Amino acid sequence: MIKFVSPRVLFASLIVACGSSPSPAPTTSDAGDFGAPSDTYPAWMPSVPQAVTRGGPVLATSMRVVPVFFAGDSRKDEMLAFLPKFASSAAWKQLAKEYGTATPTIAAPIEIAMQPPAAVSDDDVQTFLKASLDGSHAEWGPTDAEAIATSLYVLYYPQATTLAFSDGSRSCKEFAAYHTNVAPAKGGIGYAVVARCPNEPAATILTATSHELVEAATDPLQVGNPAYTDVDAAHAAWSILYGGPGNFEVSDACTAIDGTDFFVPPDVGAPIARWWSNAAMRGFHDPCVPAKPNAVPYFAALLPDDEDVGLDVGLAHIATKGINVHVGVPRTVEVRFASDAKTDAWSIFTFEPLQNRGVPRALKTELDVSTGVNGNKAHLTITAMQTTSYGGTIIAMQSTLGGVKREWYEVVGILP
Repeated sequence: MIKFVSPRVLFASLIVACGSSPSPAPTTSDAGDFGAPSDTYPAWMPSVPQAVTRGGPVLATSMRVVPVFFAGDSRKDEMLAFLPKFASSAAWKQLAKEYGTATPTIAAPIEIAMQPPAAVSDDDVQTFLKASLDGSHAEWGPTDAEAIATSLYVLYYPQATTLAFSDGSRSCKEFAAYHTNVAPAKGGIGYAVVARCPNEPAATILTATSHELVEAATDPLQVGNPAYTDVDAAHAAWSILYGGPGNFEVSDACTAIDGTDFFVPPDVGAPIARWWSNAAMRGFHDPCVPAKPNAVPYFAALLPDDEDVGLDVGLAHIATKGINVHVGVPRTVEVRFASDAKTDAWSIFTFEPLQNRGVPRALKTELDVSTGVNGNKAHLTITAMQTTSYGGTIIAMQSTLGGVKREWYEVVGILP
């Protein structure tokens, strides 16, 4: 289950280049070479992560969005004004061009005369939807198999209702919204649930709505037949950090990269969530789109990723690319500074993000240079102090320029 985390609830911790052809990504280290500022952007072109499908469908031919409100919802009119603007926006057209999704049509809203219980589980939501779509409630519209397969029911619960999952996570604590589906064998109903939290502005509800619409379009059957929920095998570090294979939905990826993952497009007039773009990342631009006006150029510090590395995550062995080190044996690798346009110098440092999941710190790291610009180099000495239950760890290279932070992830395999 993948849930939208509102900036008010919890922040995550965390295209063709101009000029002449960039150099390939780093593979070896020459500790005496610190590079030089370059006006080729990016100076080095790395192998980049790409969102990949797991084989399931996207909503390619039709997407019918059915908003569902409970009695007395004071923000119903705001939601109903927002939905058609977002569906017809340039932002959605950008999504459709890249991922092959249909333009949503917004169905007449459904208003439930009663108030829901104070506590509602996801099982309760599914029971309610299956009963409402049994063909005996004309106000819910068509209920044939084709209509169900191309519809997304968006339920806006009132503030008095707390939504909860069996893992203990609750609305307004661990999540603000989510989307999923009834298992295909049991009807395949696709739906999104948006919670209402105390003192929550309309902007947060709109952002959560756009976030879930994008993910429902690109991964409508996440239970049973998922689509865009993963990263290419060579960049498994990115998906592992987002919860493991199958947890890299395109909007979640940008919430994790940039907690303030929204902006206000002129043709929508309200905030929308951004999402991951393979095309932007291939050009070494900010992978979260639509691009923000007057944004800082995209910049990152790049680590080598040309060695075969394996990690054991849960019951799965993940074969990917990264860096191998031996316990107790220092290894120095090259770090390259790259940006898609001119910037001031930015600072870099490393950390191990798996420590946030209780994985002990495994590496001692030391940089010989802590700032640079596009074309510069630094050298990172890595010493494994111990192995981990994963057989390695993930290293994050964080770059900071002004108030903007960018992170680049690699797997470090730890050998005896």
